[in-house]
Amino acid sequence: MLSTNRASVVLVYVDATKGWLYVQESNVQNLGPPYVQATGGTITTSGDFKIHTFTASGTFTVTNSGTASGSNSVDYLVVAGGGGGGASNQIGNSGSNAIFSSITSAGGGAGGAGGGPGDSTVGANGGSGGGAGGRCNKSGGSGNTPPVSPPQGNNGGNSIPNTGPTADFGGGGGGSAAVGSNAVNSPLEAGNGGAGTASTITGSPVTRAGGGGGGAEPSGGTGSAGPGGGGAGANPGSSAVSGTANTGGGGGGVGQGGGGGGAGGHRQSFPNPATGGLPVSVQAYPITVGAGAGAVPGCGTSGAGGSGVVIIRYKYQN
Repeated sequence: MLSTNRASVVLVYVDATKGWLYVQESNVQNLGPPYVQATGGTITTSGDFKIHTFTASGTFTVTNSGTASGSNSVDYLVVAGGGGGGASNQIGNSGSNAIFSSITSAGGGAGGAGGGPGDSTVGANGGSGGGAGGRCNKSGGSGNTPPVSPPQGNNGGNSIPNTGPTADFGGGGGGSAAVGSNAVNSPLEAGNGGAGTASTITGSPVTRAGGGGGGAEPSGGTGSAGPGGGGAGANPGSSAVSGTANTGGGGGGVGQGGGGGGAGGHRQSFPNPATGGLPVSVQAYPITVGAGAGAVPGCGTSGAGGSGVVIIRYKYQN
């Protein structure tokens, strides 16, 4: 006798001695749809895929884990907050990490401080490294810190060698796809921000995690923004450009050689098949969206880092 609602069995008649024997049983109420089902974030669709975008921390809740015949894993893009640019005698601030399940992207490194030989500082390490503060050939920060594979970002650029009392030009912040440029002597220019990475996880290409440009003295050129939300550097008395919100772009450095902040770490499983999707189960996954770094003053105001974003995509129909 069947006592469970919506249960089923398959019976086979063997012979007069053994009679009917069951060879398969199932509880139909446990047979869920073959595709991942979930809630959380802002939900959109593109073709046969559903996309959850988190621009603030929240929860991605899987209500059905799907099957191999439909979908049972998700693609992801996890971009951390960008680092802020440095200023005269002021080190910038680093961005905050972004987290989805086992995937963590590190915040972008802060831009170094500009100023005299004893005041300039190196760029901070991070998802991408911050640019170095002006003068004395200080080093940019190291990207992909802590290291992951594929790398989540690149190094920041170096500041200019000390060629005189006003030679303050910062390095550019690293981007997720390219290093930040070094400041140069001829012509006197700060370093440009490194380029970010394009992704079509939302259905159309968007470039994110570009580095910030270095700051410069009034007589020289400022660093340009890295493609992908980075901010441009500025001369003394001006305000550098901040990284664009929800891209993890680094902020620009301002005057006296403040280096541009590095972009936030950039990690994705799409469209690179080598990394594969992330298998999911029926549970709640906390999402942390990295905050961009704040700006700092010093003969002007540096650029703040852009906030990060977490995007999750899965197939929901044929």
